[in-house]
Amino acid sequence: LFQPEWGVYDLAIGDQLDSAYNGTIKKSQFTDSEIILPKTSRESNFISPRLNQIYKTLRSWREQKSSLPNLENLIEEIKKEDAEDWLIIYELIELANELKDQKNLHLLQRYLDTIKDKPISLLN
Repeated sequence: LFQPEWGVYDLAIGDQLDSAYNGTIKKSQFTDSEIILPKTSRESNFISPRLNQIYKTLRSWREQKSSLPNLENLIEEIKKEDAEDWLIIYELIELANELKDQKNLHLLQRYLDTIKDKPISLLN
């Protein structure tokens, strides 16, 4: 974990970490060759605007706690937008179960059963 030949062991102790920066405070006191900037990349997995709208509609249904419409068309839309998106189906199952909507519950569970054994592609 720590080897003495690395030099002085720095240890900070506290109950809260407000901020952290992995560089020096005064970069001017070091030469350019000593400054190593981290190479960061951020991969984003954006969802389609329509799928985002479906999530908003689901949130609205959840907040209103009103009965769900027939979800067959919505499931078809979800298949077209992102056939691997199981999270929205699972959330719809939770809501249908909470509202005791057996018709939609069975419909959603059948669809979830069709996608549960498919391999998920990590990169689109």
